[in-house]
Amino acid sequence: MGNLMSLRHLHINGSRLKEMPPQMCRLKNLQTLTEFMVSRDRGCGIRDLKDMQQLKGSLLISGLQNVVNFVDAMEANLKGKQELDHLVFQWSESFDRSLNDNMTKLDRNLEDLSTRGHSVTRFPSFKETMEACALEPSNSLDVSRNERVEMVVLDMLQPHKNIKGVTVKDYGGTKFPSWIASPLFSNIVFLKVTDCTKCIQLPALGQLPSLKDLVLEGMDGIRSIGAEFYGNCYSPVLPFPLLETLKLDRMINWEDWSSSGVEGKEDFRRLQNIEILNCPKLRKFSQNFSALREMRIKWCEELIALPSFSKSDNVLGQGIEFPSLLELSIWKCPKLKKLPSLFPSLKVLEINGCQELEDLPNLPSIHELELQNCNEGILQSISGLASLTYLRLNQIPHLTCLLEGFLKHLTALEELQIAHLSDIITLSNDIGLQNLLHLKHLEISECPFLKELPQCLYKLSSLKELRVWRCPSLVSFPETGLPSTLRGLEIKGCEALQFLPEWRMHSNKLSFPFEYLVIEDCSSLKSLPGGKLPSTLKHIEIQNCISLDSLPKDMIQNNTRLEFLKVSECHSVMTFPEGTFGLPAVTFGMVMNLKQLIINNCTKLQLIPEGLHNLIHLNSLEISECPLLETIAEFGLPTSMLQSIKISKCRSLKSLPNRMYSLTCLQELCVEGCSNLLSFPEGGLPTNLLSLSILDCEKLVPTFEWGLHGLTCLTNLTFGGCEALVSFPQDWLLPTTLSSLQLQRLPNLESLPKRLNDLTSLDSLELSECDRLRTFSEEEQPKMLQNFEILGFPLTTGFI
Repeated sequence: MGNLMSLRHLHINGSRLKEMPPQMCRLKNLQTLTEFMVSRDRGCGIRDLKDMQQLKGSLLISGLQNVVNFVDAMEANLKGKQELDHLVFQWSESFDRSLNDNMTKLDRNLEDLSTRGHSVTRFPSFKETMEACALEPSNSLDVSRNERVEMVVLDMLQPHKNIKGVTVKDYGGTKFPSWIASPLFSNIVFLKVTDCTKCIQLPALGQLPSLKDLVLEGMDGIRSIGAEFYGNCYSPVLPFPLLETLKLDRMINWEDWSSSGVEGKEDFRRLQNIEILNCPKLRKFSQNFSALREMRIKWCEELIALPSFSKSDNVLGQGIEFPSLLELSIWKCPKLKKLPSLFPSLKVLEINGCQELEDLPNLPSIHELELQNCNEGILQSISGLASLTYLRLNQIPHLTCLLEGFLKHLTALEELQIAHLSDIITLSNDIGLQNLLHLKHLEISECPFLKELPQCLYKLSSLKELRVWRCPSLVSFPETGLPSTLRGLEIKGCEALQFLPEWRMHSNKLSFPFEYLVIEDCSSLKSLPGGKLPSTLKHIEIQNCISLDSLPKDMIQNNTRLEFLKVSECHSVMTFPEGTFGLPAVTFGMVMNLKQLIINNCTKLQLIPEGLHNLIHLNSLEISECPLLETIAEFGLPTSMLQSIKISKCRSLKSLPNRMYSLTCLQELCVEGCSNLLSFPEGGLPTNLLSLSILDCEKLVPTFEWGLHGLTCLTNLTFGGCEALVSFPQDWLLPTTLSSLQLQRLPNLESLPKRLNDLTSLDSLELSECDRLRTFSEEEQPKMLQNFEILGFPLTTGFI
């Protein structure tokens, strides 16, 4: 590496390097170096950075625990690297907390400084450091990590004063050098200090005039943050004058956070975003954040209150603590009892796991509110929030019913979610649901004992989506029907539900057409409503309804807008109603628009009615795991738009649909696990096919009649699962357009198809579980090995 004297850019992040290449010091023209790893005994030392004066951008210096000579740190000359914007100083991730019984000689030298009248609680001067180094040669130093050593090393690594970002990680000193908080560093906008567990006091970061983003993480030694954090109280400059984001995370011993204590000074006058996370001992803080817009407080188990000021404390005399706050999220603060009385601008409030909190503040501008795992008494504060548009109630213990009139005055509400209310039994008309005339989305989920829904559902004149999920005790839907504006209905996991009401829509004209219906995991549901399905439906899914024994007759025939139909795991369904796929009774101007049909795992299904050829817009057909199904589409399939057919695990199926050769748009055909399938349909396959997969169809043996040589567009072929196959027929020819060939699970196959050399486009051959296949023919071997990549095959002697 040292010979690359003209190298300008070296990116090694993401590499597996454990140390820098030797002679890095010779790369004096480097402009980009993403990381420099300091070695101890070999590789590169920190002094090898000395002559890299052209470095620009960001530089991570890792392994700083290996620096034991202060002179080396000083000679790295970070002050002289004026083009560097961001420096990351990283020690090792672990710090030996128990110092060696035999203190290093260097440590004793530093101790000697104090015996000569110098304080060891401050950083030694450069002269003192040089004297300490001179007392003992560096080659006799003990290299155990030592907090005093690391304090001086970081002091010697002071960068130039125009640096914009600094990160310090896993530093082992008890204090930081003075330069890190010096107002002379007027361009620092980002500072991150993480996992410096030995540090017992924060530097005066409030003096950094341009600091915008500050992150403090894993500072185990910090118990209190006070005046020292803000800087000189006599300075005319306000502390943290430009700070916009502040994150305090994993401060496990931090208990108290006080203000600067200077009367008339606001400590964080531009702070807009603050996060306080994983601070389990923090009990209180007393800051006034007048510009704050977002606050997140999570996992602060001892926190009892947020800052609250009386009118006399407030300059404006309005008694407001967070005048600009827009979003507030408080999680897992179980001892929190009180919030400030007023949040005049708050629009989003999320409270999770605050069981002691019984009241909400005054929220005149609130739009979104989420309460989870909270005291049920707090619900009484909701009824007056007239500006609320989104409400989510989740895991409210011991709540058996909502209060009378609970929703009555929430007239602006557009979305309501009621989830994981494990004790609630009923949602009655008395809660005021019918007053929510702007409600568009309603979700009721994970309420195991809920037995009934409000009869007034149909009065929700703006409702577009209704979801009822995993309410296993729900027996029925309201007989009064559904609102005329409904666009989508999802019913999942309602195991006791036996019947649905008639499709009664309370209007002659639908404001928003009913477009999709999903019914899933309703094991007791026996039938769908007998009346006609809404003719506006585009999407129907019916899954895992094991008691459902019939489907609506007009599900497709008279639904000219239906595009997607999936029937899956309905084990009682034996057939589709006669005429399901027949032409509508009035054919003039009416065309069935179904584009995708999926029938899956219907174990008793014996017959699919004729008429699939009438689905002229069908582009995808999938039928799988129907073991009793013997035939599919005796009269053929629609020829105009069908692109994909997948048929799998239909073990009774004896033939594929007739006239498949006429499917001029078909591109993909996949047939798997059809053990009784004997042959391809008469006339063969369509010539436009791009991909063909035949797997585990034991009786479907390759023959010339497959006509593969005539599939002039075929590029991908997969064949396998035919245990009896020993060799391919001589006349089983493959199309020259083939680019990928996969042969799988052919345990008795002894040779490959003939004339593979003619497949000039083939670039991928995958062989799997073909245990007896050992050799290519001599005339094929050289050319094939030049053109093919062989994957997934245990090559044996003689194969190559």
